[in-house]
Amino acid sequence: MSRPRDMRRRRILESAVHAFAKKDYAEVSMEEVATRAGVARGTLYNHFRSKEKLYKEVLALRIGELMDRLEGALREESDPVGSLRRCVVHPFLFFVKYPDVLLLWRREELKEIANGGNTQGSDPTDGGARRKAPLIRRIAGMRERLAGLLRGILCRGIGQGIFRSVDPDGASHVILGAIEGMAGAQSGAAVDSPSARKAKEELFEFVSASLSRPGSPQLNRSPGPAADDAVEELSLLGREGA
Repeated sequence: MSRPRDMRRRRILESAVHAFAKKDYAEVSMEEVATRAGVARGTLYNHFRSKEKLYKEVLALRIGELMDRLEGALREESDPVGSLRRCVVHPFLFFVKYPDVLLLWRREELKEIANGGNTQGSDPTDGGARRKAPLIRRIAGMRERLAGLLRGILCRGIGQGIFRSVDPDGASHVILGAIEGMAGAQSGAAVDSPSARKAKEELFEFVSASLSRPGSPQLNRSPGPAADDAVEELSLLGREGA
């Protein structure tokens, strides 16, 4: 790809990111994206054949940013409870904001179950793992990276005597299931709505209660409004800005 073409594509994607962050899918037009990017409609369609293709590329980009920023935030977090909260709240809010990602996440999970846990199995409907679309690859990678982060947090918390002794691998998948289920129950809710905020707290309360050691206080202490705001800012990814 030539450098000018690469720069135009990047500009189009950045414009689409802002458009889809502010509006629902149906409310965004290709004309609006082209105008924001400063390109002609024909140029836009040369890069992305349809709004669906463009939207999927935006979601793939967002997933990559989500995981990169989450991993960066966790590297600076020394408290296993704070790390756990970030790793639970962050994906939950992302799924509420981008329900299409949650739907594709579930589809990939079902495929993995059908393939006996083999994520590299060939599927005639998607042409095999090597030819998967960027969004599907990112979702599969997101699942693996989140599970790995949770396993690391659980191992650290168990080692420090903060969490009760559990199988980190099994517990990480239970937590992912809880995140997925709670986000699915918020289908149609705005990410900053009272119901989503309440669900966020109930989700972490459930997770923390399952990890509390017998006879010890429950671990659902909030890191405070400032810390939660930072978590939500990372999760919304693009809501801020014009």
